[in-house]
Amino acid sequence: MHLRTIGLIGGVSWESSAIYYRRINEGIRAAAGADRSAPILMYSYDYREINTLVQREEWAEAGRHIGEMAVRLERAGAEAIALCCNTLHIVSAEIERRLAVPFIDITHQAAAAATAAGHRKALLLGTGFTMRHSFFRSRLESVGVAAIVPDEKGIAELNRIIFDELARGLVTDGAAETVGRILREGREQGADCGILGCTELGMLVSQQDAPLPLLDTLAIHVSSLTDFVLGE
Repeated sequence: MHLRTIGLIGGVSWESSAIYYRRINEGIRAAAGADRSAPILMYSYDYREINTLVQREEWAEAGRHIGEMAVRLERAGAEAIALCCNTLHIVSAEIERRLAVPFIDITHQAAAAATAAGHRKALLLGTGFTMRHSFFRSRLESVGVAAIVPDEKGIAELNRIIFDELARGLVTDGAAETVGRILREGREQGADCGILGCTELGMLVSQQDAPLPLLDTLAIHVSSLTDFVLGE
């Protein structure tokens, strides 16, 4: 079996990038045999460098940086490119514009998973940028899934947890309780699922503890990337 090479843009933060690398390889091992592993090329950013652009919302400059890294991965032999971060999909059009190989967009995969599961109203959780910008919500709405986000207090709490804790590898009971409360509030507003629209959020909350069905964008993305490597 020929395995295709995937290019990952990581380092935002490396906590979730490491999970991508491990889970893709676990999927290849399970599907192709114990002696197989995924051909992966990864560009890992200096988190401070890229996060500075994010916090300043300098999206054009962020798009230039990410786009250049995508092209470097393509030139190095990647047959498809993926970005291990939801928020930076704000600049996905700039990435795709530069590539001749497929860009496997996390929002496309999440929207497809939501419709396949029959969901109609999703509570989108992520960074403040992901929840306030329209790129993810519009993707869901384009396939018939209404998208809601927490109130301003909830947005601020989630943003702090992601940037000040999860991106630094910190997982606390208090943060888990906060996410649980926000999910319960979403259920009361009619949400029939919660979307973990940050690739670090799966470090904090699992389905068994959640009051709503969860769609973990990292897990959904990894599944699609593993299928690509396998040629499916």
